[in-house]
Amino acid sequence: MNAPRLLGIVFAAAALAFLLVLVPDLGDDPFLGGGGFYTVGPTALPYLAGGLVLLFSIAVALEAKPAGSADGAGGGRLGLGLLFVGLTLAYALGMLVLGFLAASILFLAAVFALYRPRSWIVATILAIVVPVAVDAILRELFLIPLPSGLVF
Repeated sequence: MNAPRLLGIVFAAAALAFLLVLVPDLGDDPFLGGGGFYTVGPTALPYLAGGLVLLFSIAVALEAKPAGSADGAGGGRLGLGLLFVGLTLAYALGMLVLGFLAASILFLAAVFALYRPRSWIVATILAIVVPVAVDAILRELFLIPLPSGLVF
C-alpha cells in the first residue's frame, strides 16, 4: 500500500468519525443557534466541510498509483504528507495566537515552501490575497467571527 492511499484511508476514517461523532453534538447546544434567524443550523458548515474531506479522501485512496508506477509517489512522499498534517495542526493552534489572517498567510507560505511552486511570485500573491479575501468574505459577508488571536 502506497502513501497516498494510506493517507486517503486515514483521512476518510477521521472524516467519518468527525461526521458521525462530533458534528451531531453541535445541534444540541442551544447557544450555537441563531434563534430562527438563520436558514441553516450550526451543523451545516461542519457537515459540508466533513463531507468534502470524506469525498476527497476516498478519491485520493481510490486514485493512488502503485509505488512502482511512473506517476506514483515514492516512499519519501509519506514524509511530505505527514509534514503537511503537522503544518495543519500548527495552523489550527496558531490561529489562537496569531489570529485567522496572519496564521493563514503563514500557513499558505509554508505549504508553498514545502511543495515548491513553479512561480514564487504567484505563490506569494496567492499566500496573501487568498487569506485576505476569505477573511473579508467570512467576516463581512457571512458575519462569521474568526479568531483574532492574542497578537493581532
